[in-house]
Amino acid sequence: MRTVVFEPNQVGLHEGMTEPGFFLIISGRIESTSKMDNVVSLELKTLDYFGEIALVRRRSIRQRSIRAIESTECLFIRKDALELAVGNLPSILEKNKLRRARKTRILEAQKEAKPNTFVPFDNERKPEMPHSINGLDVVGSVMSDLINTVRLVEVKGSSPSVYLTLRSVSKQAIMDADIHMLYNTQIDGTLESSSDGEPHGESFVRYYAAQVVMALEFMHLEGVVSRTVDPTNRMVDRSGNLRMINLRYVPLSCVSARSSIEFAGCFVYAFQITGEGHNIAADY
Repeated sequence: MRTVVFEPNQVGLHEGMTEPGFFLIISGRIESTSKMDNVVSLELKTLDYFGEIALVRRRSIRQRSIRAIESTECLFIRKDALELAVGNLPSILEKNKLRRARKTRILEAQKEAKPNTFVPFDNERKPEMPHSINGLDVVGSVMSDLINTVRLVEVKGSSPSVYLTLRSVSKQAIMDADIHMLYNTQIDGTLESSSDGEPHGESFVRYYAAQVVMALEFMHLEGVVSRTVDPTNRMVDRSGNLRMINLRYVPLSCVSARSSIEFAGCFVYAFQITGEGHNIAADY
């Protein structure tokens, strides 16, 4: 990246020129024109950009001429520098196409949706996925608070049994209705298989990461976890118990320790739990 200053009335770029990057306007104004009659002239100002054709085409030929209306300072950013910051640009464009296609698909599905029906987020509805909330049997409740309720549910008539996670969000404060979201309970493997060194894809990691977040939310509701406990200090053992690890000994005592809800100390809100500290695992 480098700074480029265009003086008033200076033509910075001519139509047909090539550049390996694009310009971001820091201050000033730019007039963008074209020789084609059907292309409207544009006035660009601070935080606008020009020359972005270099980002999406192999031959980055300018389609417009650029003239400074007043003294204008720009930041010239090369394509390779931008990719180092945000990733490969073609892959970003491809992900954007998929995102827009998914958004369009969901909007179309919402138009056809009826009360108590599910709007699919996947490209194709799986055969075992129910079309309505009436196609589910509640197996048990996982957790609940004033807003959310998470339940383990079974698809009616499924053989073998198909279990899913149902999260219901109450919106009764706004309207007399609830919002339900249905998740697969297991995508491609058990949690225990990760400790055996088996390779797993992104879907496996995303699913169990979501389960950890739900577990942490449950612990917060029970008053167990404080804001000073780092998320990396949680683990799930083979028995399925959520544990706290790497909690270091805090030698200082806090005056308000008796009224504090924290059990993992820090230098700002420090106090001792037992006077000995916990360096392996701790349960509340």
